[in-house]
Amino acid sequence: MQKLDADTGEKVAGAKLYIEDENGVRIAGLTSTGPSDANASIDLPVGKYYLGETTQPVGYYYSFERVEFNVTDVGGQLQVLDHDGNQFPGN
Repeated sequence: MQKLDADTGEKVAGAKLYIEDENGVRIAGLTSTGPSDANASIDLPVGKYYLGETTQPVGYYYSFERVEFNVTDVGGQLQVLDHDGNQFPGN
């Protein structure tokens, strides 16, 4: 999971993110790593989740948006889908 610059689409280092389950229980916290590093990752079972931000990097706006996403099992392969059923980039 990464925070992206809205203008350039580049990965931004230093955003503190969280993942909540469908009941609103915070199950993970992670920090975005920036353009030169791999995406932060976490193993999640099939289900509905929310991604949010707790701290923004210097020079960026805080995002109040909680992004809903779903981890699904399609033919034995896990996929991460947004609330509209579209596959998230990079998976």
